Amino acid sequence: RGFADKDSTPLAPAGGTLTFEFGDARLEADTNLAALNGGEGVTRGKIRITDRSGVTAVIDLSFARNVDDVLAAINNNSDIAVTATTDGDSFILTDTSGGSGNLTVGESAGGTTAASLGLAGISVAANTATGADVLRLHAGTRLSTLNDGNGVTINKQGVVDLDVSLSDGSSLGIDLHDADTLGQVIEQINTAGTGKLTAAISGDGNRLVLTDLTTGSTDFSVENGSTGT
Repeated sequence: RGFADKDSTPLAPAGGTLTFEFGDARLEADTNLAALNGGEGVTRGKIRITDRSGVTAVIDLSFARNVDDVLAAINNNSDIAVTATTDGDSFILTDTSGGSGNLTVGESAGGTTAASLGLAGISVAANTATGADVLRLHAGTRLSTLNDGNGVTINKQGVVDLDVSLSDGSSLGIDLHDADTLGQVIEQINTAGTGKLTAAISGDGNRLVLTDLTTGSTDFSVENGSTGT
C-alpha cells in the first residue's frame, strides 16, 4: 500500500522477489461491501448454494463487512463442495463435487443478498460460475481507495494538479485541492474546462474519461501538474 519514500527504502531484501500487478479496479478481498454496486452496498442476509452433486447449503452473510467475509463464509462451509474467489469485479464460484447437476445460487427467505453480490440466478451445468460485475466507480468513490488503497496525490491550493493540452492549442491548469471523491474531481475538471473539456466516469465504471471539446491539430494530452503525481 505504498512506501515512505521513492528513492531510499529498499522494496525487497537482497535476493528477494518483487511481483507487479496492474492497478485496475478489482474486487480485492479487503474491499468493503459498502463500496459495491455504485456505492449502494450489499443487502445483508442469507444465500442458498447448491453444488453439482445436489447438496444445498444456506450461507449466512448477515454480518459480512467486506469481500473477504463473503469468501470465508462460502469457503468454510463444509456441506457443499464449492469454493469462492474473485476475478476483476466479480465473484467466482468453483464446484469440486464431481456431480453432473447444475451449480446454482438463489436467495434465502425472500432476501436480495445474492442479487447484490451479482450471484442471483446462477444455474450452470459447469464447474465454474462467474457473477455479475458488482464493483464500479461512482461519484462517491473516495480518492483514498483508488490505486489499491494508495490513493491519489492532490497538491495544496493554488498548485496545478493536471496540465491539459487541447486540440485547439490552448491549455488548462486544473487545481483539485478540494477533491476527496471522484465526483468532486469530475466537478472541478468540468468547471475549469467549461466549453473545452469534460470529465465523466466510463460506461463500464472502470475509469475516468476526459473528452476534448475543441478542434485543431494539436495533440490532446494530460500530464501531471508541476509537482503532482
